[in-house]
Order: sequence, then C-alpha cells, then structure tokens
Amino acid sequence: MTGVRGRHIRFERCTFENTNLRKASFYDSTFVDCKLINCTIRSGSLAGSSFDNCEMNDFDLSKTVMARVKGLE
Repeated sequence: MTGVRGRHIRFERCTFENTNLRKASFYDSTFVDCKLINCTIRSGSLAGSSFDNCEMNDFDLSKTVMARVKGLE
C-alpha cells in the first residue's frame, strides 16, 4: 500500500499488521476500532484524520503530516 492516497475514508475494525504504508496519505479519514501493529506510514499524511479506540504498537509516524489529527495521545 505504499504511496496510496485517499480522502474521507472510514476504516472500521480493520487490522494493519506488518503493513508498509510509506508515503501513504489518508486525509480527513476515520479509523474506528482498528489495529495498527508494526506499520510504517513514514513521510505520508494523516492530516485531519481521527482515531477512535484503536490499538497501535510499533507504528512509525516519522516525517508524517499530523495536522489536526485527533485521538492519538
């Protein structure tokens, strides 16, 4: 899924495990009850996205645009 782009996508109860999302962009998207385990989205964008009740372990967000992201503490 390297370089994939999308806007206003709703991911619900999805599992992303050992997934390469490098340079992917999910603008204004919603992640609900998702699992993101050992994933890379480096150099992409999650601008305007929200995360609700998601499990994240070993999730690489370096150099990722995080403007207006909600639900990540």
